[in-house]
Amino acid sequence: QGWKPIGGMLSGLRRSMSSTFIGSKQPLTADCAVAQDEECGLWRYLVVDTSGVRPRTDASYGKETKSGMARVKEGTLVDISLRRRAGWTTWLCMREGEGWLHDISPKDHKVRLIEVDLLHVDWQFQVTSQSLPVFPKPSLQFLSKPPLTSMAGESLSHGELISVSQRIRPLNIKGSFLKLADGRGWVPDSLKGHQVLARWQTGSVDSSNACEAEVPQNIPSGHSEMRPQMAQEIEESERIVGSPPEVSERGAWDYIVLDPCGMHLRGSPTYDKTEKLATKLLEGELVKVVERQLGDGTTFLRLDSPSGWAFDVQPTTTKKRQRMVEVVVERGSWFYRASVPGGLALRSRCSCADDAKTGVRHEHGAVLVVNQRVRVGDTLFLRTEDEVSWFMDRKAGKQVVEGPLVMNTHDAGCLVAVRPLQGIHLLSAPTRNRWAITNMVLLKGARVQLLRSIDVEGESWWYVKKPGGMEGWSFDFNFEGVADSQVPGLDEPFHNQASVPVC
Repeated sequence: QGWKPIGGMLSGLRRSMSSTFIGSKQPLTADCAVAQDEECGLWRYLVVDTSGVRPRTDASYGKETKSGMARVKEGTLVDISLRRRAGWTTWLCMREGEGWLHDISPKDHKVRLIEVDLLHVDWQFQVTSQSLPVFPKPSLQFLSKPPLTSMAGESLSHGELISVSQRIRPLNIKGSFLKLADGRGWVPDSLKGHQVLARWQTGSVDSSNACEAEVPQNIPSGHSEMRPQMAQEIEESERIVGSPPEVSERGAWDYIVLDPCGMHLRGSPTYDKTEKLATKLLEGELVKVVERQLGDGTTFLRLDSPSGWAFDVQPTTTKKRQRMVEVVVERGSWFYRASVPGGLALRSRCSCADDAKTGVRHEHGAVLVVNQRVRVGDTLFLRTEDEVSWFMDRKAGKQVVEGPLVMNTHDAGCLVAVRPLQGIHLLSAPTRNRWAITNMVLLKGARVQLLRSIDVEGESWWYVKKPGGMEGWSFDFNFEGVADSQVPGLDEPFHNQASVPVC
C-alpha cells in the first residue's frame, strides 16, 4: 500500500490510439463544440516532471509551437478545459488560455503531468511517524527520496495534531498530498509504503486507513472538542473520490512495446527482477493482452503468447516512462502505393529502428495490399497481406506512401482484348518506372480477364489475367471490348474513357 505514483493511471493510459489532431486553438466555452478525440470540461493536473513543462501555442510538439512563457514548474496544479488525444499523448489546454501542455512526452515517453483530484476540506490528522517533513510543494520527487530535513524549514513531531485545508490525490493511485491549514506547506499521508498520518475524530484516532500505522495512545490536551461529524464527512469524501481497488480484469486488448530497449517478461505480476524470464519483447512488437492488474504503481499485463507478465509504465518512482501502450488494430483490406523514389523498406515489427528492417524493399510505384493498420503516435504502421511484414506511412515527418487507394474490382465475366499490333509487356505495378517491366508478353487480340482497375497520378490502369497464370498491369487504352463478353456493351473499345466499365 502507500504511494503508487503515475503508473496506476489506468484510465489515462487505456485510451485508443487514433489520428493526430493538430490545429488552431478552439474557443474554450462551457458548451464548446469539440472534434473527435477531443473533450471539453474541467480537469486538474499536477506537474511531476522535475524539469517542468514548457507551454506551447498549439497542440503540437514542433519547435514552432514553443511559447515564450516560462516553464510550468514541478508541483504546480493546473486547470485544464480542453483535452485532445494524439497517439499516446493527451494535449491539455490550460483553462485561462495560457497555452497547451502534454501529459506524456511524444519524444521520449516521459510522464510530465498526472491527473489529480482536488478537495477543499477541514480535517484534522495526527502524526504517527517519528518525524514528518513539511514539503514546500506537492512533489513526487520528495516521496521517492524524502529529505532528511524539511526543505520548508519545518517538520512535524510524533503525535502532533494538524489541520488540513486541501487534499490532492492522483486518480487511481493510493496516497495523497495534504496542505496544512496554517500555510506552512504540504505533507504526504504516507511515505515509503507506510502511513504517517491518522485521522483524528472526537476522543480517538481513526486508523482505518492507516496502512499498518502505529497509533499513539496519548492524546494531547486541548483537542478534545473535535467536531463529532468529522468521521462522517471523511467517509462521504472517500465514497466520492476513493482509492482504486486492486483487482484484475480479463479480456482481450492489443498493446505495443514503446521502450527502445524492449522489456523482459516476468513470471508473475511484479517488478521483482528475480521474476524475469528469458523471453524479451522488442520495441514495436504487437502483443495480445488477456488480463490487466493494478499494482506497484503500474498496470501489469498478462500475455497469452508469448506467455508471461509485462507492465505499461515503469513502476519505479523516479525516471517514470511509458514502456507499453494500448493500441487499436484495424483489420480489413486496403491498397497503398509507395510514393518516394527510394522505395519502401519492409519491417518485421512496428518500429523505426534499423534492426527491424527485413531487407525487403518495394520500389517506387509498387502497390501493396494491407490487412492491418496500427497508429502509434503520428505514424501509421501497415501490415502487408502476403508477406506478414510492416511498413510506415511516413518517415522523418515525410509521407512515403499514398493511400488508401480506391481499387475497383470486376466480375469474372469481364473480358477484354489486347489492342496494340506489337502486343504489350505486362507490368508488376501500375507505374511507368522501368523496374516494373516483366518478361510476360500479351499478343494482339489476346483475350484476358479484367480483375481490378485503379487511377494513379491521372492515369487509368487495369490489372488483367490470362488463363494459365499470366497476369499483371497495363494502361486501359491497351485494351478493347470483346463481342462475346458476358457483360453487355463490351463490344466497343474503352479507349481513354474517364470511368472504368462495371463488370
